[in-house]
Amino acid sequence: MKRLLFNILIFACSCNYYNSNDKIESIFINLKNESINASTFIKNASIIKLETNDDCLIHRISKIKYLNQKIYILDIDNNALFIFYEDGSLHKILSKVGGGPGEYIQIMDFFIEDNFVYILDFSAQSILKYTDNLEFIAKYKYKLLGSSFVLKDDGFCIYNEYTGQKNDYQFSFINQNEIVTNRVLPRKFSSNPYNYGGCNSFAIHNNMVYASPRFSSVIYYENNNSLLPLYEIKFDKKNFPKKENIYDYDISSLDFNYVIKRNFYVSDKYVIFDYFYDQKRHYCFYEKEHKVIYSGIVDNDILKDFRFFPRWGNGNYLIEEIDSYIVLEHFNSLKDYNEQLSDIKADDNPVIILYTLKSE
Repeated sequence: MKRLLFNILIFACSCNYYNSNDKIESIFINLKNESINASTFIKNASIIKLETNDDCLIHRISKIKYLNQKIYILDIDNNALFIFYEDGSLHKILSKVGGGPGEYIQIMDFFIEDNFVYILDFSAQSILKYTDNLEFIAKYKYKLLGSSFVLKDDGFCIYNEYTGQKNDYQFSFINQNEIVTNRVLPRKFSSNPYNYGGCNSFAIHNNMVYASPRFSSVIYYENNNSLLPLYEIKFDKKNFPKKENIYDYDISSLDFNYVIKRNFYVSDKYVIFDYFYDQKRHYCFYEKEHKVIYSGIVDNDILKDFRFFPRWGNGNYLIEEIDSYIVLEHFNSLKDYNEQLSDIKADDNPVIILYTLKSE
C-alpha cells in the first residue's frame, strides 16, 4: 500500500510515472505540449564568444565537449578539432590530414581523458592518440565501420554504422591490442535503409559508460565489456514498435507517426533526453534519486527571450551553439549577458552557451 501511494504521488507531481525492477527502469512519458522552466534544472548559464580569425574559422559544429576548463569543438567539414579556453580564446587546432604518422584522413569523433586526445579516423578505420599538446603517441586499427567511440579501461567501445551484412552489430569492444573482445546489440537488416546521423550514442558520468543506439528507447550501461539495459523510455501509444526496424522509416517525414529519443545525457542528478512531439522539441529530465520525471517544452527563464536547444552535454553541463548571424537577427538579448557580444559580426564563429545543471 505504501508503494502504491508513493507511485500515485509521483504521478501527480510530474504528470509521468516510472516502473522499475532489478534490471531496468521504465520511464513513461506523458505526451503533452506543457512548458517546464529551465531554472528547475539549470543552475546558471555562461555565454562564450569564440575567437574568430583567419586561422580558426569554424564551418559547422559536429560535436562539443567542455572538459578541463577547455571547449573542444569538432568540425567535420573542416576535418579539424578546435580547442578553446573557457574565455573563448583559441588554444590549439588539431588538423593533420594525410597518411603519415599522426595524420588522419577523416576525423569523425573525439574523446578526451587524462589530458590525452583521442580521435576516430572514419576512413582509415583507426583511433589515434595524442598528448594535450597534440603530439602523436599511438594508432589503433579497429577494422569496423565505426563512427563514434569512448575509451573504456584498456580499450574502446565503438558505435558501428549500418553495414547491411548478416552479422551486423551496433556496438563493438576492442582492446588496445586491436582485438575485438565483444560485439553486442545485433542490428536488424533493411533492404533500403535510411541513414541517419546527428545524435549521440554515448554518455559518460563518474567513469560509467552509458550507451544507446540512435533513436533507441533503451539506455544501457557498460559492464565487463558488455551492455546491460538500465532505462527504457516509453512514449505511450507513440512508442516505436520493437518488432519494426527504424532504418526502414524516414523519421523526418510528416507521416512518421512515432515519438523517438534523440540525444541523451547523464549528470549527477538527471538522465536527460530530447524528443520531438507535435513538431516541437521536448526535453525530459529524469531525477534519478527520487524517480521523478519532468518533461515538456523548456521555457528558458535563465536567459530571457532566448531559445533552449542544447544538443551536447557532458558531466554536469549542457551545451548549445548558435550562429552569430542568428544572434544578430533574432536574439539580440544575449548581448545583455556578455558585453563581448556588443561588437559581434554575422560571420564570426558561433556563440557557445554553457548551462550548468543542478546537482543537488
